[in-house]
This record gives sequence, structure tokens and C-alpha cells, in this order.
Amino acid sequence: MSILVIHNSNLIGARNQALGVARVLAQQFDPNEDIVIARIVTRKGLRGIVHVLHKLGLLNKAFKSNSSNSLLWKLLFYGSSKIERPFLIVSTLGKTEHTSVALANLYGVPNIYVGEPKYFDPSSFNLIVTAYSSLTAENRLSLETVPTHLLVNDVNKAAQNFRAHNNLKNTDHIWSFLIGGDCDGYNYDEIDWQNICKIMQRNAEKHKIRWVLSTSRRTGAHAENILKRCLSGADWLIDATWWNDAPKPILAAYIGVSDICFVTEESLSMLSDCVSLGKPVYACSPERHTAQSGINARRIGELLEKLVSNKRVVRLSLASSNETVSVETRNVFHLSGEEERWDIQLINKAKKRGIL
Repeated sequence: MSILVIHNSNLIGARNQALGVARVLAQQFDPNEDIVIARIVTRKGLRGIVHVLHKLGLLNKAFKSNSSNSLLWKLLFYGSSKIERPFLIVSTLGKTEHTSVALANLYGVPNIYVGEPKYFDPSSFNLIVTAYSSLTAENRLSLETVPTHLLVNDVNKAAQNFRAHNNLKNTDHIWSFLIGGDCDGYNYDEIDWQNICKIMQRNAEKHKIRWVLSTSRRTGAHAENILKRCLSGADWLIDATWWNDAPKPILAAYIGVSDICFVTEESLSMLSDCVSLGKPVYACSPERHTAQSGINARRIGELLEKLVSNKRVVRLSLASSNETVSVETRNVFHLSGEEERWDIQLINKAKKRGIL
């Protein structure tokens, strides 16, 4: 059997959160356990039927053939072909709730929801994994960061390979700059991209460190061209990954080799990647950062407030490009220990809930 991850959105960050949860739990059963990612959608206008059947306690009886190939299943859902019985279901984002609850009832297996349920009562899930809610419940695991698909062993191995490939010693000091892009409340312009280069250059010259840099899907070709022009000829830049030109899964290596990580602060995924891996993090904001009321902006603000309060993150305006930061992080950051890692907390909570 496998772990089934249900994801019905193009939001890669959300998918990776669910995938991270699945990977952590799969390794507790069997490191080679299959993880199946499926897109299963409730047909328009029929979500209410799933709700009613669930409230009446009839979902497990409704699919008489005990199979996702039944006539009723085909009537209510579409997407991936027949789903074999998994031993665990992990889902994320609102549109997956109906499928998760239905499959959990159909096969009699536990289901985990990553985020905040929108359509179903929290009790409809065996475990809810979230970084945002202040509500408490026995089946809720409240994390400091969002889950990440970058696990410690993967990162250590990727960092080791990166050092070997680039002839780097373990004593070489490397910092990373991980760059996102515009979103609700965050608007980057040419001055911001130039200021990123200035921050990198000034710290490289003062502290004799070297850099790695990665853009992301939201950065865009225009911003990348500005960064490339500003960084041209920089001998302190070891490696750069440009997602518009040649995307590659390099974050594990970059974070793994870094003594300090700089991340544009709107990127909850990359912030969480770095914090959860025990790295000191500077969260960088553009000059035109304005508070917004959208749900994404509120979540960014909530997560940042928590991380700053816990001394995992220091916020840094890109307008401060003439300043440098200290290489001494001990008195500035309180890095998470092993028992504070989200994956360890997840394993302990899953055991307590009888999932493991």
C-alpha cells in the first residue's frame, strides 16, 4: 500500500507541504514506501451530497463496492483513475477536503489535512497540521513554520555533493540569497533587485564569505536580467540558479551549505525551509512593502511575527543595502533544536493519535 497525497491546485508550495508530511510519515513505515500524488476533484454542485452523507455517517456505506471505481464515486468525483487502497491520506487546500473525507470513510484509513479546513469540521480528520491557527484541539498540530519537503538527510547529502562538485571545504563560509517575487503586499522594483546585489557584495567584501543565489517561479525574467547584470563578474558568487532560464531542484544544496540564509520575506515556503533546517535567516522586504488584508498577506504577517518573536528570523529592509550583518549569530538567533523540528513534532503527534 501507499500514502496518498491529494492536491488539486497549481500552488507548488502547498503541494510540497503535503508532500513533506507524507515523506516524514512514510519513512516511519518504510523509507522506500510509495507516495502517490493524485488530483481528485468533487464535481461542481455535488459537494453538498458528500457533506450530507458524511453528517449522516453514511459515507462508508454509500460506496457499496468498497472501491473508488463504484458508480457513486464516478458520479461525485473525477480526476485520477481508480485509487488503490492507501494506508494513509494527506491532503491540502479546501477543494481536497471532500475527497479526503470520502476516501477515509471508503477505505477506513486515517487522513491528515495540511492547513485550515474550510468546508468540514476539524473532527473529520485524524490530524490537522497547520502553522497559522491559534485554536487548540486534540487532533491539531500547530507548527512554528509550514511543513517543508526538504528533509534533514536530503539536505545534508545535497550539501556534501555540492561542496565536492565545487571543490569547497567544510571550513569555507557560504551564505545564500533565496529570491521570490511580487505578491499581495509585496512589490519589488529595479532598486530592490539592485539592493540585493549590494547586500551580497558588501557582506562578501567585509566578511570574506561567498554566496549562492536562487530565484524562483515568481521572480520573472525582468528581475533576473537585472540581477544578472549587477552580479556579472562577481568572483564571490559560487553558483546561481535562474528559474526563468534553467530551473533545477537546488534549494536543498544551497541551504545545506549556508551558514546564513537571506530570503525575501514573502516566500513562506523558503523561509520555512531555512528555519526548519536550523539556519539563521534574514527575511528581506522591498521598499514598497505595504500591509494588505488578503489571506496570503495575513498569513505572511502571522508567520513572520512568530518567527521574529522566537528569534528564528531577523527582518531586514532591502533599503538597508549600505549596511552589513554580523557573522556572529549566537546572540542574534535562537536556532531550533532537534525536538523543535517540525518533522519530529509530527512523528510524535502521529504516534499519540495512533496514526503511527
